[in-house]
Amino acid sequence: QHQATPLCKIQRTKLLSRYHRRLPLPEPTNHRIHAALQYAHRVPIVRVAVGSTRRPKIAAVETALAQLASHFDPGTIFEVHGREVPSGVGHTPASREETMQGARARADALAQISGEFAEPCHYFAGLEGGLAIAQDSAGRHVFLENWAYVRDTSGRGSYGQSGGIALPAVLACEVVDRGVELSVAMDALSGRHGIRDAEGAW
Repeated sequence: QHQATPLCKIQRTKLLSRYHRRLPLPEPTNHRIHAALQYAHRVPIVRVAVGSTRRPKIAAVETALAQLASHFDPGTIFEVHGREVPSGVGHTPASREETMQGARARADALAQISGEFAEPCHYFAGLEGGLAIAQDSAGRHVFLENWAYVRDTSGRGSYGQSGGIALPAVLACEVVDRGVELSVAMDALSGRHGIRDAEGAW
């Protein structure tokens, strides 16, 4: 025996049918994915490897890229990847030449291991902090300087230099005369811990 469909169910079915006819059908999911992939393909990505995992150095490169963004294509995405590599110099380079050498060595070391990165990098940046010592009639002056060396995959590169900050005589004595690492001496004299990794010696 045929069982009649309840009136309330018929009315609900008609209502839903009218509702669906009035609403535009959503774009198929595969079309949306295709559009997203096309957009992602158009957006340029610049990857920069930095020869350190210390947060102050990573942040310095990110800040520099943000300031240089107008020189790249609109919408360029910057990715910064830190990797510990040897500098080939002492813990606290004691001359401008040694500091520059350390910065370049870090960038070159990154380029040599570039095949180990999950994605290819376009630039390799080495940052190094060190001392510049000068003498005049008043005596010795010790300055803290930072140097950067950035190169591309072809080997073309360039140096960049910060300003210099004069070290207090007591700090200069610890580092230059006693051979104490700058970050260790700063922690000891300030009564704090981990200044270099938290905010940088600068």
